[in-house]
Amino acid sequence: MEHAKKTIKDSFENNASLCKFVIDIIEKRWDTQMGVQIHAAGLFKDYRSACKLREDFNDVLEKMVPDIETRNLLSNQSDNYEHTRENFARQMAIDQRKTKSPLDWWSAFGGPAPDLAMIAKRIVGLCCSSLGCERNWSTFEFVRTFILHFRN
Repeated sequence: MEHAKKTIKDSFENNASLCKFVIDIIEKRWDTQMGVQIHAAGLFKDYRSACKLREDFNDVLEKMVPDIETRNLLSNQSDNYEHTRENFARQMAIDQRKTKSPLDWWSAFGGPAPDLAMIAKRIVGLCCSSLGCERNWSTFEFVRTFILHFRN
């Protein structure tokens, strides 16, 4: 999304007010659709933003798992995942992070952390409705039409 916004900003470098209008629409739609903790928790393997994502993961964990002992077990298993220890340190697990689907990856390498693998598979396996995407595309089509009209 950051790459897309940069491309849009570059294309409107001569018209700051129109650029702001378009970016505001996109950010508002993005925040209501993807600015949700459950999505961030599912993307926990992005190390550059691990602190914020870990915080979101912990929030989700507290909501999804009421039992303190199980929650602590999951937290310890996620430490091994975050710091690439035990089975997560296997070269094959590291190599296949970007080539396997998240569901398949957790099935293949989550064995030593079965509780964490179960939670991770629940998160990444959530069935997503296309309704939000359809609304986004309608909004983006409106923005595109507006831009084309404005340029002509």
